[in-house]
Amino acid sequence: MNNIWIRFAISFLALAGLAAAEEAPKMKKFLTKPLVIEDQGSFYIGGVPKVTAYAPEPTLNDPELTPNQIIIGQMYVQFQIPQTKKRGMPPVIMVHGS
Repeated sequence: MNNIWIRFAISFLALAGLAAAEEAPKMKKFLTKPLVIEDQGSFYIGGVPKVTAYAPEPTLNDPELTPNQIIIGQMYVQFQIPQTKKRGMPPVIMVHGS
């Protein structure tokens, strides 16, 4: 019987600790309001055309590509421009690791 009360007390204290931790307000350090995006998009930079026997057929909407031609060494870039910009602040540039 004594063992049941000990388990009950431990469970009660654990739940009380979780409830107290949940009630503590979390401070927002950086973003205090929603981020509104003005513009976003993507594009490719660089690249070298190469002819290979293993390339797929060119797409119908790109007449500049010849059959068996692929582009290698390019970088795919995605960008987002926020609606409010701070003067004098440098842009944030993120590069994938591979």
